[in-house]
Amino acid sequence: MIWLESKLYCKVQYLERTNTGMLKIVSFKGFNFDKVPEEVNK
Repeated sequence: MIWLESKLYCKVQYLERTNTGMLKIVSFKGFNFDKVPEEVNK
């Protein structure tokens, strides 16, 4: 088994978060190729 580290980031829009932190009613807005891992947050 080989594990990979994700290097693609995207923009999403969501209506709300659940009590467990999951996103509800999510819409994909596009990829974000100009970010480095240190600049990306939840």
